[in-house]
Amino acid sequence: METLRKIIEEKKRKGEEKKPYYGIRKLSVGIVSCMLGHLLFFASPVVVSAVEATPEDVSIIQMQSVKGEAIERSATLVAVTGATGIRAASGNIDSENLGYAPNAKYSFQDLKFDPEKLSKTNSARQIQFKIYGKHNIAASTDNWKINLQIDERIAKHVIGIEVEPKRLTEANPRPIRRALTRKSDTIGRMTNIWEVNYIRSENGVFAGGETTDTQTAHNGIIYLDKPLNKILEEIGDENLTNERLFYRIYLTSVQDKGAIVPGIASTGFFKINGLDIQIETIESSGNEKWFKHAAVEGRYVRSDKFKNPGGAINQNGAIVVDHKISKNTNFAYISAKNKPWTLEYGVDPRLVKYIGGIELYYMDAADYVNPDYSLKNKANRKVRDLSIVRTAGHKKYGYGDITENQFTQIVDVHGGRPEPITIRYVYKLNKPINEILEELRREAGVEEGEAFGKDFIFSAWITDKTKDALITNTYGTGYYRIQDIDGDGKLDEEEANNEQSPYIGVPKITAPYEGDNKVKAVVHFNENAGKGNKAQLINKNGVVVATINNVDAEENGIPKTIDRELEFTVTDSSVLGKAGDKLTVKIIPSDERYEKAEEAETKVKEAPKAVKDPLRVVKGKDLTEDTVLAKKGVENSNKMPGGTTYRWKTAPNTSQAGNTTGIVSVTVPDREEAFEVTVPIEVFLADADKYTPQTTSIIKEYGTSTTEEEIIGAVTVPGYPEDTVDELEIALDNATQIPDGNTAGDYPVDVTVTYPDGSEDKVQVTVTVKEQKDNEKYIPEFDQINKNYGEATTEEEIKGALKEESVPENTEVTVKNPENLPDGMTEGTFEIEVTVEYPDGTSEDTTVQVVVTDNFLVVTKNPPKQIDGQRVAENTNVITANLTFTVEGVHDEGLNSGLSIDENGNLTGTPKLNWGDKNSDTYEEQTVVLHAIATAESGSKKPVTISVVVQRDTDGDGEPDITDTDDDGDGFTDIEEEEKGTDPKDPNSVPQVDPKPVKPDQKQDPEISQNKVVNNVVNNSYKKPISNAPKTGDFGNGTGYTGLAALAAGLMLLLGIKKKRKEEDGEE
Repeated sequence: METLRKIIEEKKRKGEEKKPYYGIRKLSVGIVSCMLGHLLFFASPVVVSAVEATPEDVSIIQMQSVKGEAIERSATLVAVTGATGIRAASGNIDSENLGYAPNAKYSFQDLKFDPEKLSKTNSARQIQFKIYGKHNIAASTDNWKINLQIDERIAKHVIGIEVEPKRLTEANPRPIRRALTRKSDTIGRMTNIWEVNYIRSENGVFAGGETTDTQTAHNGIIYLDKPLNKILEEIGDENLTNERLFYRIYLTSVQDKGAIVPGIASTGFFKINGLDIQIETIESSGNEKWFKHAAVEGRYVRSDKFKNPGGAINQNGAIVVDHKISKNTNFAYISAKNKPWTLEYGVDPRLVKYIGGIELYYMDAADYVNPDYSLKNKANRKVRDLSIVRTAGHKKYGYGDITENQFTQIVDVHGGRPEPITIRYVYKLNKPINEILEELRREAGVEEGEAFGKDFIFSAWITDKTKDALITNTYGTGYYRIQDIDGDGKLDEEEANNEQSPYIGVPKITAPYEGDNKVKAVVHFNENAGKGNKAQLINKNGVVVATINNVDAEENGIPKTIDRELEFTVTDSSVLGKAGDKLTVKIIPSDERYEKAEEAETKVKEAPKAVKDPLRVVKGKDLTEDTVLAKKGVENSNKMPGGTTYRWKTAPNTSQAGNTTGIVSVTVPDREEAFEVTVPIEVFLADADKYTPQTTSIIKEYGTSTTEEEIIGAVTVPGYPEDTVDELEIALDNATQIPDGNTAGDYPVDVTVTYPDGSEDKVQVTVTVKEQKDNEKYIPEFDQINKNYGEATTEEEIKGALKEESVPENTEVTVKNPENLPDGMTEGTFEIEVTVEYPDGTSEDTTVQVVVTDNFLVVTKNPPKQIDGQRVAENTNVITANLTFTVEGVHDEGLNSGLSIDENGNLTGTPKLNWGDKNSDTYEEQTVVLHAIATAESGSKKPVTISVVVQRDTDGDGEPDITDTDDDGDGFTDIEEEEKGTDPKDPNSVPQVDPKPVKPDQKQDPEISQNKVVNNVVNNSYKKPISNAPKTGDFGNGTGYTGLAALAAGLMLLLGIKKKRKEEDGEE
């Protein structure tokens, strides 16, 4: 069962992904050559060769013998060759909507088309097929026609179709062949539909006297103009998969004007090796022999065709799908294997959202002698409610099944009899079919009035108890087409069932107005509506008041899908009736198959009427452009359609008081000609002729605006009755004339005084704007005054800073507080208050900016490090400046360091400081901070601070202790004294070891002085790093001799110690 499901799912998915290529699922009607010949046959078995010829040629296609047998021919096959010819179908790929003949009228039960499986490797120029048919009453008439519609992509390559009629015995082929005739459409063009008589004795297919079993017409051949594999290659695998090759077979009745015999129709698709997904390989064991073929038929049925049309679920009608299965034998379910069987069914996923419910019907009336397939027959009864999977994305979306242990209670299998089985699925719609049609049209982007068609695929089959194995030859799949060729929003099938032409749309009427003698309408015709159609205009009494003949679906003699504009004309407009009366337009088709007209109704509209009472107009008023008054002249203007305009065609003459008229032209959007309405007018003497308005001037200060109220208040009408003065209307003609107050001058403002009678007086109100005051007009500007330190600012300098170009001539400046002028002894920016007095007597206060800048710049620098007790070198400069200056007020914060700064900024004196112990911050180096005041000749004073680093020199040898290895000059290095515990800063504190003396005028060699003598042993393993130490051998300052002496003493001591040890050891 699951495998079966997967195959069906794949099939359904591909059906969803269909692209509109050539199949019946697209609507297009092309113009091709007309059928110039008809199908006739010679007497011999045939293989057809398509003869290429020029467009001017008409060739006889010779039928060549297949087996050399003499074969009966009914006619000669004539081919029109050339660019189109009979090989190219017309493009009419729409479903033929012929309506249905009455139910239970005829005895037919079965009609199916069974083509061979196509192969992409088949190079033959033909497709083989069988046709199955069954009827219950013997007949010998040509009333019934088998119609076969073939996918356009194959049909355009077809040059002939023939079939062997029912054999006398199944084992014995007949030499007779029947040719199917290609049908033309209503305008004589070839279609993709072929027909042949049903009854064999009438050059048909099936034996009229055999009424028991389903008959088979064998050896059907569709002859092609090129190899089949080339045709399939031309179409392409993708197109073949997405848009399968369809067929449709149905039986029509001539005496019923070509209507379809109910229940005797089915649809399907050509199978293709490698591409087909129809189930045929998974078959139920033991159930292979019962059936020979299955198909489905779908059609729409209105709710009133059901037994219970008032039921809520049925109010929108349903798509009824019949699953039809032809038997091989007189099958009885009792003989079936692997029971119970399961009914499986699927619906196009695109249709799921429109399905309100599903019902299963037991079709008992389908096996009547005259079968009745209607829903109102009580024998055709609902037996189960069904369901489908509705979860979007589910793999079984749109599928359902039902298993019944008592299978024959839900399916009439006509046990032990040959009648085909009919299983009916009723898919009830949840909205009206025409609404569905409209939604589908919008989704497809098809405009109203354009042709539209869309197919929905249905499938049904039977599986055994495993739900995974198909009962052989029960799988049927086909389509139901929702189609609206004329674009009128009505389903074609319903129109045909209602005996209305699906090629003629509903007329759209432009409602006339009362008094009109013309009525216009537009009707959409599909080109298949043909010629000779008639249009009638009928009044409320049912009287045809106008007729238009030969309303043809063509242009310049060429068939065309077209919107035909109709214009009915009557000599007496009263025959159309009064406002509100009904009018009907009927379009009567020339096609005799459709007896009922397409019709639409409208009502006569009310024409514009003039007011009864005259419109009062003041004497002398020009009404030429007064559209408002023109509209007031039409009494029923509120009943006119939107977009109606009113204007004076002839404006009233208002030059004299009295009664007159004017003609208003009323233009409505749905009428070409404008109405002319004569309006009564009363012209009266104007109040403007009785009164004279007066005005007073308005004077405004500069910068002060004027309001409309002030202008209106400046207008009076002397003598006008005070109790009605409020009725006067005083208004500005142009508000932009009012001055904004920013420009001096006189400004006239136009004002209109309108009296209650509509008359007017024109006056002017003058507004005077005064000149602007100097203190408002000017902004005085001053230059900034810059002064050096020590320079006082004068009043004359303040006055002279005024920029003359910023003020008028003769402008004066006064310093408000002269005593506060800056004396120059304070650096900074000063705002000096002044009063600016203008020539017009106005004044204003402002300030002048004075900036006093001290440009005395002092630079200080710290001197080199000084040595305690050593006089500062001359000209050690620590203060410089850009101006001549003196130094005063020098102090060292009470330190009494001995340092000072002279008046030229040089450091002077001999530092003599107190030094601390080893753990203090003043042990070997101190910083002396000197403070002083530098005074320039301008009097500017700048405080300065100088930092002097002084280094300690304990022994006064000029070498600061920080670099001296023997700070106190006692002949012992600082390291030696520290190790011995003596004070390196005290010359009286020395170690006990008596080092070799060093000459007083020499200093120790740095290298030698770092040696230590401990216990009379020279230790040179430690050296103190010495910065700025003198070079070895520099005897100029005595350190060289000292070093050599120390070295010699150490060596002598070492030799003495060694000699003593040898003596002690007995060595020589």
